[in-house]
This record gives sequence, C-alpha cells and structure tokens, in this order.
Amino acid sequence: MTVLWLFLRTVKYRFFSGDTITRHLWYLYYVPQILAPLFSLFAALQLGRREGAAFSRRWYLLFIPAALLIGGILSNDLHQMAFRSVPGAATLQADYTHGWMYYLAMTWIVGLLLATGIIVYRKCRISESRRYAWVPLCAFLSGIVLCALSFANTYTFHKMPECFCLTYAAFWESCLQVGLIPTNGYYRYFFSESTVAAQIVDGQGRPVYRAQNAPDLTAGQLDAAAREAILLNADTRLQSAPVQDGRVYWVEDISKINRIQAQLAEINARLSEKNELIQAENELKRQRAQIEEKNRLMDEMIALVQPQLLQINRLLEEENAQALNVQNLKQVCLLGAYVKRRVNLALICEKSRSRRRAGPLHPGIADLSDAVRRCLRAASGGKGQREQPRRADRLRLL
Repeated sequence: MTVLWLFLRTVKYRFFSGDTITRHLWYLYYVPQILAPLFSLFAALQLGRREGAAFSRRWYLLFIPAALLIGGILSNDLHQMAFRSVPGAATLQADYTHGWMYYLAMTWIVGLLLATGIIVYRKCRISESRRYAWVPLCAFLSGIVLCALSFANTYTFHKMPECFCLTYAAFWESCLQVGLIPTNGYYRYFFSESTVAAQIVDGQGRPVYRAQNAPDLTAGQLDAAAREAILLNADTRLQSAPVQDGRVYWVEDISKINRIQAQLAEINARLSEKNELIQAENELKRQRAQIEEKNRLMDEMIALVQPQLLQINRLLEEENAQALNVQNLKQVCLLGAYVKRRVNLALICEKSRSRRRAGPLHPGIADLSDAVRRCLRAASGGKGQREQPRRADRLRLL
C-alpha cells in the first residue's frame, strides 16, 4: 500500500498537470491510506494462528466501511463532504477545508493502527519482549505527531504521504526489533544453540558453523565420513551430506538401535534354547515311542509263540529229571527253530502288511538243519562214547 501511495504521488506531480486529473489522483491517495491499516489489522490477527486454521470470515466485513470511505472520498466532487474549497479559491487544491468524511477516515486509520498494536501485544507470549512494548507505541505516536506537523505545514521536509509511510514502517519495524512479532533472525547462532550435534565445514574442511555439543573431528574422520557413515564409538555414528561450497556433518545416537538389537539377540537366544528343549523333548518322545513299540511287539510275539515256549520248557524239565533223551533234544531244536522263524515272519508282516516276503525262509531252513546237526553231535559225543550235554550247552544250542 505504501508503494502504491508513493507511485500515485509520483504520477501526479511528474506526468500530469491538469486540474481534474491531478485532483482525482489526489483522491486516490486515500485508497492505500484506508486499506493499509485494515491489512495491518489482518496481519496482526494472523499472528500465532496454526497452519491450516480457518480465518474468520466475519473480519472481512470490515471491507464494507473501508469501501464506503473510499467511495465517499473518490466522489468528493459531488458532495464535498471530505474536502471543501474555500470561497474565492481558484481550485480545490489551491485552498480547501476538511469535511467530516475526512476526519472519519483519519479516525479509521488511527483506530485500526491502535487495534493492531493492542492485538500484537496481547498475542506476544514472551515477557521480555512485552516489556519493550513502549518502543512501538513511541514510534506510532512520533509518526502521528510528524504527520500532524506536516499537515499544519509546520514540518515541510516531508509531505504527508512520506510521513504516513514512515509511520507504518517505523511501527512494524519496532515490533520486529523488540520481539513482539517472531522473526527468523540470528542465523549465525542457530548451530551453536541447536541440540543437534552438527557442524558445517567449507571446502578445506574448516568449521564455519558448529553446535556446542558437536564433537571435535580430525581430518581423517572428515574424509572417511564424506565417503560413508562411520562409527565414532559403539553408540555414535557420524554422517555427512554435501551443501553449497562445503559439507555438513552430524552425529546420530544409535544407542536405542543397539539396545533393540541386544534385545533381539537375547530373544533369539531364548528361542534357540527353547528349540533345543523342544528337540530334546521330541527325542525323548521318540525314544519312548520306540520302547513302547518294542514292548508291544515283544508282548505280541510272546503271546504268539507261548504254546511252543511252554512245550520247550516242559521238555527241558523232563530232561533234567530223566536221562538223556535224544528225541526230546531234537524236538526242542525243532521248536526253537520254529519259534525263531515264526517271530521273524510276524515282524515282517508287522512291518509291511501290504506284501508278503518269503526270502528269509532259506536262512531258516539252514538254521534248522544246523541245529539238528549240532544236536546229533552233542548226543553222540566222540569215538562212540555217549555223554550227557550240560544245560548251558543245550541253551546255547537252542
């Protein structure tokens, strides 16, 4: 708005000399004068507002009185309520007096600027900055006094447009300087006050900006970190990235990652132990199942050949009570061979019930004939002499 005001003033005095055109350009001065305080108020209302928060549309109703004031001043030739020519004056600009609309516009300007200052002060949350609120107030009052002196032609070094523009600039700049309005300044202290352990070096590796908690790095560490991330210690990793005319280095705390990895390792160890216990338990179950299966097969086989075993036992008991009976021994051998082969056949059938296997019959016949020969040899003895075999020999033969 101040630029527009100064532009209109320049156009009026440099490019036009006609009374009508210069008079309307003079009226246009009040467009930026009336809108600038309104925009200042909107700027103050935006302070501290969260990003994305809607701006109340009720404030836009202030454009209505602003438009009425602008329309009233621009149409001053019709009613002369803002500026009124003095009787006998050649032109309006030569000699005039102010009407009530002009004073209403001045009240609008001063009132909105005061409201802007109050809103800026109330939205400031920094007590140290609020202590210097008198600085913008003094700047505003000084500008008002300067404009009044220029209006009364007491101060002629600057005209009214320059005085108004100076007042606006002084007010907002004083708010920025004392901290009533947050600003992005003091960049040189950003790294020193930052909690990020970082530093920026130039092309020769000399630190330009450095945080207070940034570690001292050697030239070798800078060169190594420029190629890839390196570990300064077990819990600290140094990384870097290129920037214009230099490089930025920062330190990352990886202690949390290390703790998580340690927890994962502990969990894996527990799982491994649990897996070993599960494997041992499965092995015990397998062995138990094998033993139970063997016991079951043993019980079934004993039940299967129990009559033959009882008959063998009876024959052996009769032999102990009587003299040697070759016929009993032969019968014992035959029964023993039968028991062995019967159990083998039963095991084969238990292992595979889908097919019959007759292959092991040949070894069984050979065992039977060998048992008969041994029995005859034991019964006959050497050189025709008869010798009663001992019980252990008979059991070994069986």
